[in-house]
Amino acid sequence: MPVALNRYSGNPKPYAASARWWFLGRIAAALILIAWLATSVEWHKVWQSAGGVSMPWLLASLFYIPASIALVAWRYRLLVNGRVAYPAMLRLVVFQGAISTFLANAAGSLSFMGILARVYKVPAELALQSTVIARAGDMCASLLVAALLCAAAWHRLAAFHTLILFAMALSVAILLALAITVVAVRRADRESLSEGNATGASMWQKLAGFCARVARLDSAYLSAVLPGTLLQSLALQAVVAVAMYLNARAFGLEIGFFEAALVGIASSFLASVPITVFGGLGVYEVSTVVLFAAFGVPVEAGAGMILVVRAIYFLVMAAAFLAVRAPGQ
Repeated sequence: MPVALNRYSGNPKPYAASARWWFLGRIAAALILIAWLATSVEWHKVWQSAGGVSMPWLLASLFYIPASIALVAWRYRLLVNGRVAYPAMLRLVVFQGAISTFLANAAGSLSFMGILARVYKVPAELALQSTVIARAGDMCASLLVAALLCAAAWHRLAAFHTLILFAMALSVAILLALAITVVAVRRADRESLSEGNATGASMWQKLAGFCARVARLDSAYLSAVLPGTLLQSLALQAVVAVAMYLNARAFGLEIGFFEAALVGIASSFLASVPITVFGGLGVYEVSTVVLFAAFGVPVEAGAGMILVVRAIYFLVMAAAFLAVRAPGQ
């Protein structure tokens, strides 16, 4: 179960009610996206496409699941300075993945940080910083790989040049804004910013307090973990890209490697946003089908592919959830 890092000492009822409605709203949004996809395709064509799968290519694409788990476990062990043995970190990453899949990405992250602090005695600040650095590394790697793939498939994206340039400019602006915020916070009065952790603090005070905690990263720690973290994030994006291409080959989709890789990177990035639920349910499926359609793949063919692949993924994560007990139990 998710474990909070900080004890909430105020009245929990307003917070619990707002969190419940927010969670239900995200579930409703996911269901709306799935319903839109279900009503936008001709299902006999979807089943026809799904029935023509090539098992060797499909089985080859499933390497993504164990490969990504192994890479993420290796990265987090690096980020916590080796305080957790690799087998134990593998187990924790599997548990975190199951929580993220069947609840929400944010729940998986909170559970991960809480278990690190409670079971493995990793300092709470280090657990928080490792998660933030990992997410930032994934974001930077996704943007870098997406930019390279866009350049490689630029001639196929003529209708989206303006949108791509705008998205890239916006992403760079966000990264610069975050960097400026961290630098500003490091120079600010950290004690006053840390008041954001106090009970009754406003949303902006809490945000400022969070930034203050993240900005207190030790320079020696950053220089030690950043190269390995970025390398792992790039390797993870490569695994995502290759897996999507193998999926496309398994279902006979007429699309090149760079285009399929770009679809995989973009869909995974959108599905990893913390506000998504159930492993990006709805967001991942719709974004994949829409992006494939942009490259000329029929909607029914893309839908057949992604529905089968996601069904397998959910079955694997369900088996992992049942097989792997929560660390500390």
